[in-house]
Amino acid sequence: MGPNAAKELARMVADNRVCYVSSLSLKKNVLGDAGVAALAEGVAKSHSLVHLDLASNGVSREGAVELFEALGQNSSLTCLRVGSIKGINRNFLGPAAMTALGEALKQHMQLTCLDLQGAAICSKGLRCLVDGLKATKSLKEMNIADNGLTSTAVPAVVEIMHNTCIERLDISHNDLGSSLKTELSKSTAVQGFDLTHLSMCGCGFSGPGSNLLFRALRRDRFLIELKVDEIGIDPAELDCLKEFIVGNKSLRRFFVRGSSLGDAGVQRLADGLGENQVLEELDLSGNKIEARENVITA
Repeated sequence: MGPNAAKELARMVADNRVCYVSSLSLKKNVLGDAGVAALAEGVAKSHSLVHLDLASNGVSREGAVELFEALGQNSSLTCLRVGSIKGINRNFLGPAAMTALGEALKQHMQLTCLDLQGAAICSKGLRCLVDGLKATKSLKEMNIADNGLTSTAVPAVVEIMHNTCIERLDISHNDLGSSLKTELSKSTAVQGFDLTHLSMCGCGFSGPGSNLLFRALRRDRFLIELKVDEIGIDPAELDCLKEFIVGNKSLRRFFVRGSSLGDAGVQRLADGLGENQVLEELDLSGNKIEARENVITA
């Protein structure tokens, strides 16, 4: 599907007398900037469209800016997906598009879900988006995984965690590293956050400082699900696992896959589970746990 088909779709969704389509998925097509710009005209006028998926359409700054400006005029959309599926027509949005999206969020107060996974927004783009995220009260779920974020994006990530209404956040596969561990530790000592679901897999957390990270996460009173795959906890800090499990009274699902915890790390978790009454699901896949007797005792 390309630009010509997008123009026809735009006419359809813009005609509120005959079109009642609420969910439109166009992922894995080749709309490009021209197609998305054409579709944006219909989005701006639609009163029925609630869910729009434009993942992996080869969209760049120009098309994204048109789309986000249309979002500011739309009154019905609650879920927008403009990320990328790995290896398929990646969307490259960048900072200018994030500035436009931030402005749109200040006007559009219905959006509850925003998926930007793999959209190449980069650290500068995230910083451009923060003010808009703070302004909207409706947005509850955001995915910014795999966006080339680095340590320069850490202040923006921390700001999002503390000062927005987002409850479900995915920041996985961004090289945030030790900076995020340190900044979270400092900020949560002053102000907590209210995330219910947090995914931070493959964020370059290996090495010292895991105790700081888990101490910070322990202060989230509403955390239900935590994913920290590939975390690489320093052997000297394995006790932080027990402290986290014992100290967090809300967590129901905990994923620590592919983190080379070994027998010692799993034993620390088991020690904590003996004092935890609420955890329902624990995933320790790929952690080099050996089949030896008396290794794990809760």
